[in-house]
Amino acid sequence: MAAEQSEAGSSAQALGLGSGEKLVVKDVITDSDGTTNVRYNRTFDGLRVIGGDFVSHRDKSGKIKGVSWNGSHKVAVASTKPTITLAAATVAGDKKAALVQRTTGATKGELVVYSGSASAKATPKLAYDVLTVGIRADQTPSRLHTIVDADSGATLASWDEIQNEGTGNSLYVGQVSIGTTGGPPWTMSDSVATTRPTSMAREMAPPRTYPMYPARLSRTQTTSGATVRSPTLPRLGSMPSTEPRRPSTTSRTSRVATASGTPGSVHAHGSTTATPTGTRSGTAPR
Repeated sequence: MAAEQSEAGSSAQALGLGSGEKLVVKDVITDSDGTTNVRYNRTFDGLRVIGGDFVSHRDKSGKIKGVSWNGSHKVAVASTKPTITLAAATVAGDKKAALVQRTTGATKGELVVYSGSASAKATPKLAYDVLTVGIRADQTPSRLHTIVDADSGATLASWDEIQNEGTGNSLYVGQVSIGTTGGPPWTMSDSVATTRPTSMAREMAPPRTYPMYPARLSRTQTTSGATVRSPTLPRLGSMPSTEPRRPSTTSRTSRVATASGTPGSVHAHGSTTATPTGTRSGTAPR
């Protein structure tokens, strides 16, 4: 970084920056192919420029291939003498902080050049950066920045350095909200994902197996002393029912069979002969 900082002046000239602009090297990243990416902060006449940072992309020979600007390309302002005082700007910052902070610990301000608009053609403005340190109602700390126009006193922008909630992109359930839990210690966790299984998790779970049960007699019918049992085959992988059996009051139609050559009779246990009447009603267990 020291080597890049020593070349900052020539880099500013190569980019066509004004005489009042100075570059301060913030970070240097060199790719495997020799490409160098240098991030700069800027000042104008000694004032810090908010939104004036950019990244210069150079090939391995040092030639600039492109620039990624954060805000406006130009950061020069007509005058660096403010119209309103720092005390007046601080009052505006405190009013903004009162909307988001329960208690305020300290407030300080700094004269800056504000170039934080995303538009490359936005006009930079002389402003105050008022920093208000306090505590929110949910006990999370707050470092609120309020940008106050140094000429009109209007609030240009406001943001908090500390974010107490946000969103995350999940691989299985899409975008989810992520909140914080009170501390210390402070933590961020997805309460939905930790309490509710995803469909993917269910699909990846090992298959459940059930024991097999042998055939059993499902019901017993008695007709005129004859006992006839009908077997029921189990269904593969089925579990025995836990539902209590309820009596049925519907009529049943008996089957007509032929035994020992006599039509219409049923012979059971070798000695009992019964002749069904075709239909019978009553209560038979299932």
